[in-house]
Amino acid sequence: MLRGAVTVALGIAAIAAAGCADRVDGVCADLDADACAAVGALRLGALPPSPGNAHADDPAAAALGQVIFFGSGFANGGDVRCASCHLPELAFHDAGPVSTGLGRGVRNAPTTLHAGRLTTWFWDGRADSLWSQPLFAFENPLEMNFTRLELAHRIDGDAALRAQYVAVFGATAELDRIAALPARGKPGDPAWDALSSDEQRAVDRIAADTGKALEAYLRRATIGDAPIDAYLDGDDAAISPLAARGLQVFAGACIRCHSGPMLTDGRFHDAGFPSLPGAAPDRGRAGGAAIVADSIFNSAGPFADVPAPVIVPDADLVGAFRTPSLRDIAATAPYGHDGALATLPAVLDVHAPELTADERDALLAFLLALSGERPPRPWGDWPHPQ
Repeated sequence: MLRGAVTVALGIAAIAAAGCADRVDGVCADLDADACAAVGALRLGALPPSPGNAHADDPAAAALGQVIFFGSGFANGGDVRCASCHLPELAFHDAGPVSTGLGRGVRNAPTTLHAGRLTTWFWDGRADSLWSQPLFAFENPLEMNFTRLELAHRIDGDAALRAQYVAVFGATAELDRIAALPARGKPGDPAWDALSSDEQRAVDRIAADTGKALEAYLRRATIGDAPIDAYLDGDDAAISPLAARGLQVFAGACIRCHSGPMLTDGRFHDAGFPSLPGAAPDRGRAGGAAIVADSIFNSAGPFADVPAPVIVPDADLVGAFRTPSLRDIAATAPYGHDGALATLPAVLDVHAPELTADERDALLAFLLALSGERPPRPWGDWPHPQ
C-alpha cells in the first residue's frame, strides 16, 4: 500500500512540475501548478486501507461476506438480500430512482463498486466506515427489517455460516450465548433493552463482524482502471480528443468538489438538485451527522479494531448531501440523492447551466471515459458453483 501511495504522489508531483505541458490538447495550459496537480490526482491508484477493520483484506472474510451479500434469509420477510439493490448486472446498483426492499425507500442506492474507495458512506454520511454501513441496511424497516438479534441467530443457526464465521473471527463465546436470547430485537425494543450489557455486547460483536466480512467482500468487488487513468499515465490514445477537451472543461468547472481518485471531495453540499415530486423534505447531512456521532459502531467505538476519532464535518448543513463519485457515472443513472434526474444531460442542466453546447458535449465525453474495469470473478458476479 505504501509503495502505491508513494508512486501516485510522485506521479502527481511530476505532473505539477511539468505544468502538464505535454498532455494532449494542453489540458493544463491555463492552470496553475496546484490545479494541474489536482488533475494528476484523479489517477485511481491503489485501494486505500480500511479504517477499523483488521479483516478487510482477508480472503476468507471476503468469501464469508460474499455469502452474506448474495444470501437469502437476512431479511425479515420476502426474498430481499443485499444484492436486491446492488445487482452485478446493473453495475451493483438497481437503476431505480429510490430502492425498494421490504418497502419503498426515500433515497437512491449508490453502486457498491466504489464502496471500498470512499471516505464517507450514505448520502448523509451516517456511517464513517464501510464495515458499519451494512448494519443500517439490515435494521432499516424499509430495507431488510432484520434486527441485530436476528442477524446473530442467522449466523449461529446455519452450520456452514457459523463455521466460516468462527474460522475468520473466532468469537465462539459470543456465539454460544445466542441460542438462549430472544429471536428479535435491536436498541429501543423491549426484548433488546432487557438483555444484560454482556449479552448486548455479544450480539453487537457478531453484527460488527458481519459488517467487516461484507467490507472484505466489497473491497474485492471494486472497480479497476478506466480509460482516463491510462490517459493520465501518458497514453494519449486512451480517450478521444473530445474527452480530452472534456477534461479541460472538468478541470475548470468541476474539480473543486469532484476531486481526487474517486472524483469526490467526500464532503457534503447543497448543490440545488431537485427531489422527486411529492418527496418529503430531507435533512441530509444535518440528520446523518448526529447518527454517526452516536453510533456504537463508529470509528471511535468498541468494535473498531483500530479506534480513531470520529470526524463529523459539515454537521449543520440541512439539505446537504455527499458529493457523489463520478467513477462509472455513465452506468449508474438516475442521479441525485433520490434519483430525480434521469440522465447526465439533465444533471448538467441543473449543475452546470453556464456551459456552452460544445463544452457540454466535451464534458459528457469525459464522463464516459470514467467507466472502469469490472471486478473479476468470483467477486464481480452472482456466485456460481465451482
